[in-house]
Amino acid sequence: MRSNLAVGFAFLFAGKATAQRLAPVDSIMTVRGIVEFRTGKSDSTGTWLVFLPAPVMVKNLKTNNVALAGGERVAGRFIDRYVEVQGRVAVERDATGRTLAIANEPRITEVHPDGLVQEDVELSLSEHATVQLAVVPRAAALHDSTGAPSGVTPTVLFSIVNHSQTELRYFFPTTEVVCVGVQRVDADQGTEIIWKVTGKDRQVILRMGAVFRQIVAIRDSIAQVPGRYVVRAALCGADQLRAETTFDVLY
Repeated sequence: MRSNLAVGFAFLFAGKATAQRLAPVDSIMTVRGIVEFRTGKSDSTGTWLVFLPAPVMVKNLKTNNVALAGGERVAGRFIDRYVEVQGRVAVERDATGRTLAIANEPRITEVHPDGLVQEDVELSLSEHATVQLAVVPRAAALHDSTGAPSGVTPTVLFSIVNHSQTELRYFFPTTEVVCVGVQRVDADQGTEIIWKVTGKDRQVILRMGAVFRQIVAIRDSIAQVPGRYVVRAALCGADQLRAETTFDVLY
């Protein structure tokens, strides 16, 4: 389960077999991000890619997305997971003229994000879970030296792992499932901005060993002022399943 990432840059989708190479030599690169499967009106088959909260330069292309050659075969089991991708990354143009970065022969490994917070929760004698929370990147400059948007999108990674021998079931009055709060750390603590992430239905069922994941982008309008921010995330109405971490907006 995940939310729509409300970001201010254009999403790029990988082309089909008609893509043409713009640069004769690939770049050997290692990037970290979140594996996603995206569909668009111009590409009904969809594209497997890794979303990069902090953009990279590939040749002369600055991008937050690197398409994964091999599609579901190489990326399917990593959907919505934070990974490290190594591969030969090239800049290509598809039949519609869109320019994109694509990782050929990618090697994908799931990794823990820096600063990952883990909270072990005992819900009852027989119910146990671990709540995990991180913001990537932990420090972000939202504008470059000219004052233009940097393309960096601080992104919340929230997950719950069920260690119980039974299912964990949570029912909600609406489809608002995950509550996220962001608050600037200063003398006055400031005002906490809270919003709720909508899911597909009104319940979460976690079987033994199952993992619930939610990915949320922090909009520029929420963290405009440089400084340190506290991020809190929890299942709405299940406050015991919560965690707290921090991230920095740089000057």
